[in-house]
Amino acid sequence: MIKKIIFILLIFCSQYSFGQTQADTLQIQQTALNYIEGFYNSDGQRMAKAIHPELVKRIIVTGDNGDVMLKTIGASELIFSTKKHTNAVDETKVPFTATVTILDISTNIATIKITTNKFQFFDYAHLGKTGGEWKIINVLWAKKEN
Repeated sequence: MIKKIIFILLIFCSQYSFGQTQADTLQIQQTALNYIEGFYNSDGQRMAKAIHPELVKRIIVTGDNGDVMLKTIGASELIFSTKKHTNAVDETKVPFTATVTILDISTNIATIKITTNKFQFFDYAHLGKTGGEWKIINVLWAKKEN
């Protein structure tokens, strides 16, 4: 019985001691959707709303000779690329869907994973709450394994 009470108290304290609210969860999800749906729809305004001006987005790239490097882009390049993005022709007529998985929220930071049914990549993103808004600050992305 004591173990059960301690477990319930730990769950209660972990959820509320850091100020996590349902509103934060919804705002984090909306920020992620602005990011990925903004890219899918070539909507630079939605992308700009989702990301921090000092965002860094990275992917690990391996060359044909085995050399490895980090390819990095910033906020302005991501917004520019979003506006120029065009989707491949999709004959399936299946609507675009995105899944946002919140892995952790602590104080004013969060870690999420974003996947879609249309893109052959996924993103791990770090968000920070600044000025009362959740913004994506870091993204590490990779291509899906087939």
